[in-house]
Amino acid sequence: HEKSINCLSISPDGTMLLSGGDDAKVIIWNLATGERMQEIACIYSGQVAAVAWIKLADDGLAFVQGCADGSLHVHRRDHGAPSLFEFCTLTNGHDGAVDDIDFDPNHGRLATVGGGAPQIWNVSPAGVLTSLVPSPPRKDFVSRNIRFYDNGASVVIFYLESHEIICYTIEPWVLKWSKALPTRIGNISLTPDGQYLVVSNLTHGIDIYTFPALVRSQSLTYTIVNNVPVQVTTASQGSLIICGGGNGFARVFERRTGQLLESLNHSGG
Repeated sequence: HEKSINCLSISPDGTMLLSGGDDAKVIIWNLATGERMQEIACIYSGQVAAVAWIKLADDGLAFVQGCADGSLHVHRRDHGAPSLFEFCTLTNGHDGAVDDIDFDPNHGRLATVGGGAPQIWNVSPAGVLTSLVPSPPRKDFVSRNIRFYDNGASVVIFYLESHEIICYTIEPWVLKWSKALPTRIGNISLTPDGQYLVVSNLTHGIDIYTFPALVRSQSLTYTIVNNVPVQVTTASQGSLIICGGGNGFARVFERRTGQLLESLNHSGG
């Protein structure tokens, strides 16, 4: 990329990586070789802020990218050239930049959040997105993340400044619960079993909460040099926590003990 990288997503089979950046490009990488397989530019839609792999009804692999103008672009595997992806559909999804995307393989639905408002989409076999929420609730806060929950029956939205976490059932669309954390929410990750929430708190590091009770079970503290939202994720079935950093290296923690296992250095910061 020629500018900052905003988002990454590994394909379900672990062979490819999507990266999206401020240069308004999505790049598809071969994880085994490091080869740049394909580059897709969307200069008229602006920066790429979110990407997610999806499965179409015919088991076709595809991905969605969310852009600064609120648009959602679907690309599916090119049957004539299986190593490449072709443009499929474009949907005007949000009034503001798309902040996050999540896919539910149980129902074949997509969740997006942008401009302070969530939306749920049915995905057709052709990659056409149809909205399910006629009048989605909107907040005057930055939405950081959106995640499916309850095996896809619910969706949870996370807001930065207000510290809010709001859960809705999808069918029918009803507010299920609303809670607030004591800190801001930079980025989140849910463990695969849905029992723990990992939060980059923009204060002293990482907090781990039981979910959805939101009882803090562990805090992973470290010195923050550049206080910017960093990505967090889990590995090894939620037993490891990996977080980015503003000073040139990522950290790997053991969730149960909070022990720092390794620092992954990036030359050049």
